[in-house]
Amino acid sequence: MNLIMMIMNKMDNKYFKNKVKNIIMCRLIFTLLAFTLISLSCTKDKPPKSNQKSILVYSISAVNFSIDQNTKQIKGTLPFGTDLTKLVAKFTISDKATLKINNKVQESEVTKNDFSKATKMEVLAENGTSAIYTLTVSLEKNDKAKILEFKINDVPFQINENKKEITGSLPYGTDITKLIPTFKISEKASLEVNKVVQKSGETINDFTNPLTYTVISENGKNKFNYKVTVKLDKNNAANILGFIINSIVFTIDQASKKIQ
Repeated sequence: MNLIMMIMNKMDNKYFKNKVKNIIMCRLIFTLLAFTLISLSCTKDKPPKSNQKSILVYSISAVNFSIDQNTKQIKGTLPFGTDLTKLVAKFTISDKATLKINNKVQESEVTKNDFSKATKMEVLAENGTSAIYTLTVSLEKNDKAKILEFKINDVPFQINENKKEITGSLPYGTDITKLIPTFKISEKASLEVNKVVQKSGETINDFTNPLTYTVISENGKNKFNYKVTVKLDKNNAANILGFIINSIVFTIDQASKKIQ
């Protein structure tokens, strides 16, 4: 009986040890498997950085500019008189990209720039690659057509804008057949007399009769005729210029008003 018990004890002991060994091995395998899965998830390749680097939308002062993605040209026209040196653009670029001008990061609707000349703009993608766009801002042609100032021999002439009439008087005795006016007209406009382009301070004209000056706007849409009339002041001289009696010429002193 004792021998049987000893055999059974040994068998139970061996079984128990194997059972424990199996449990430990399973736990070890599970732990290693879990660690491997965690390691694999941690070392899994990250998504590649974006290489997108486009300017998608670009506008200034609510004017949408055209974008040619092939030539990387951005163009737009703003109203005449717009100050091109302090413009703020509104734009949309590729996700995770950055826009720079002269190495300065641009912020839509915030950053001011001088666009009086063609401007290079760099779009940097998230992965470090870049694309260069050229921005050209133009101004609409002026539609104004006015004569703003008119002078002859430094004498200012009166301009009646409603009647489109310009009048002035020059000193008595002025030769009005060869006069050179100076004038100011609307910016970028032109001025003509009988289809001859006039140049301020250079062009000679005969004002014996009224002349028609035609001012034409830069865009050619507006044209107005001004009638220019030159008058001479009345002679205010009251002098005796010569005095003769019996063929004897008398001397006249204009200062003292004496004739001898």
